[in-house]
Amino acid sequence: QAREIAREALCGFEPVEIAIDKAGIAALMRDADGRHLLVRRHGVQWVGRLLDHHNEARLDQNFLTVGTGEKTFGSVTLNLGAQASHWAAGLRHLNVGRPYA
Repeated sequence: QAREIAREALCGFEPVEIAIDKAGIAALMRDADGRHLLVRRHGVQWVGRLLDHHNEARLDQNFLTVGTGEKTFGSVTLNLGAQASHWAAGLRHLNVGRPYA
């Protein structure tokens, strides 16, 4: 089901790695090109955003809070258990060379 949601959220996005929040309200996905997609519930539908160098990620033990830098999407806290640090490291790579204003 997560793969189908990814395809609907972003045409052509084929996840090779998926981490689903333990409550089932959000997921992080990575494709073969290293792009990361964050999906979350919005009412009865799913919405997704492709993450880039504007994202913010904060790790707190098993919880990873991800912000897209987009006010309308907001930030999402995912309980990823032991996988949280792995995904936090992957998101840090998106910020390499990030311009600081």
